[in-house]
Amino acid sequence: MMGYGVSEKENKEMRKAVTGVLKTMRDVMEINPGMPAAQIYVLMLVTLNEGKSLQELADMSGIRKATMSRYLLDLSDKLRTGDSGYKLINRDIDPEELRRNMYTLAPRGRHFINNVVSYFA
Repeated sequence: MMGYGVSEKENKEMRKAVTGVLKTMRDVMEINPGMPAAQIYVLMLVTLNEGKSLQELADMSGIRKATMSRYLLDLSDKLRTGDSGYKLINRDIDPEELRRNMYTLAPRGRHFINNVVSYFA
């Protein structure tokens, strides 16, 4: 069954994309059913910009630095509440500027992203 004015090819492409989104959402819900979409956005931003600092990621996204800091903390090894974090990203000290942290994908985050990519391939 095709939608209104949509070709069979467009319908097939739409179904593939929606299926990819559904699988991605399922994976996110396995990490945390209440994970805000903004944190998923930040994870994708880190994926495309590994090695960037908090300030750089905040500037790229338009998210306030304090909010970005909370999202990055939750996505790393420890939630802001002190509980265990999602362990999707790593926070490493920049060897050239010790006061600066750089954010990269952790193995769990890379696995998650690889799954997402495969859903759309």
